[in-house]
Amino acid sequence: MPESRGAGGRRRYDVIGRRIRRLYDGSLHGGTAALVWDGRNDDGVSVASGLYWYAVRGDEGVAKRKVVYVRR
Repeated sequence: MPESRGAGGRRRYDVIGRRIRRLYDGSLHGGTAALVWDGRNDDGVSVASGLYWYAVRGDEGVAKRKVVYVRR
């Protein structure tokens, strides 16, 4: 995750824009941070393999990236 200060959050979305999981919602303090997604949605149900997006919100705006999730 890029370095960020201040309020921040990280969420996962499916390819049609539905929010799948809120991983973090709070303040970030300088430096780097790592968040791990366990492949489950907000209800605790495992999601299917596929293409997902994540959004990182910070003081400098929002960064959106895609990730491929493969269930084992």
